[in-house]
Amino acid sequence: MKIRAQIKPNAKQAKVVSPATPDDVWLIATKAPAIDGRANKEAVELIATTLHLPKSAVTLKLGAKSKFKIFEIRE
Repeated sequence: MKIRAQIKPNAKQAKVVSPATPDDVWLIATKAPAIDGRANKEAVELIATTLHLPKSAVTLKLGAKSKFKIFEIRE
């Protein structure tokens, strides 16, 4: 399964807003800044927590330096 996401780093509160349909873009706010991949790492942790999966089941596939990203979920 693939998740398209838009990341907002430096947010006051870390949260995930999952869309109504699987084809829409998830909005992910992270407290971590977009420096050295810290926001990406926190986004992976937030997705894993939201889907009740281990962090190892979520990988960033595209968009390491973009605010729009594609994550792959292994179930």
